[in-house]
Formats: sequence, C-alpha cells, structure tokens
Amino acid sequence: MATQTPKKPNGTAIAHATPEIRPLGIARRDPFYGFDAMRNMLDSFLGEPFLPETLVDLPTVNLYEKNGLYTLECAVPGYKKDDISVEARGDQVTISGTYAETKHDERAHYHHREIRRGSFTRTVVLPQDVDPDKVSAKLENGLLTVTLQPTKAISSKSIPIQG
Repeated sequence: MATQTPKKPNGTAIAHATPEIRPLGIARRDPFYGFDAMRNMLDSFLGEPFLPETLVDLPTVNLYEKNGLYTLECAVPGYKKDDISVEARGDQVTISGTYAETKHDERAHYHHREIRRGSFTRTVVLPQDVDPDKVSAKLENGLLTVTLQPTKAISSKSIPIQG
C-alpha cells in the first residue's frame, strides 16, 4: 500500500528530518526524530505506556532571582496545598506531591493521555545555600511559588578592565 506524502497548504511536500546545514558543510539531524511515533507504537503493542510517567512527566519549574531573593515556580495543576510538601536544605529545594487518583473507567480506551495522576518528587539545585527558616510557599491557580532567601547576599561586583 502506497503512502501519501503530507503537503503544505500551498501544495509543496513537507520534508521530515531534513538536515540543518551548518558551517563547514556539517549536517545535523534531530536525534529524537521519530521517537514519539516509536513510543506510540510500543504503547499500542504493550497496551500500556512503555515509559513510566515518573521518567517523563515531572512538573515544570522556573527559578529566578529578584530583589535579593530566589523564586521557584512549579506548575502543579490539580493539586491542593495539603497534597504538596516543600523542603529546603542547603542549596536544594525538594517539592513532593501526592495526587489522590480517582478510579478511572477500566473500560475506557485512551487514545491520548497526558493529564498527570499520581505522585512526584522534584529536587532543584539552587545557585547557593538558602536559609531554611526564611522560606515561604504559596499555591494559587495550580502554580506553587516558593520564595527563598540565600544565606549570603546576592551581589555582583564591577571588575575594572586593565590595559
């Protein structure tokens, strides 16, 4: 059976895994091209996800510094404040969550399943140690915001240029 090449709205063929031309004629291909298709194929053969959720589905985080404090934002939609714990030790913050999974319909055949269910633990390494007594956390609209005060002031120093 022949397969048709996908086409753009203007009628030109869509090229897959075309190399990116780099200086000196070196071509680079996407090393993960086709991985999603392979994973979906394995999932369909095995009847369940091939890779455990814990390997591929940790909550996303942002870490930034502002006004002498570190702020860690962690996306935890669907979790309640009683489901989440935050621990600060040295230069690390560990966020853990437990989601009380509701029983899903065993007869349902999922075609696509991305909504997180279950527990997670995520540890983020900070640029320096923080004072564990000066850590605060707030959960609002599925976004956990953890504010941390470093043990030493965050500062920069202007370096004179000689020459």
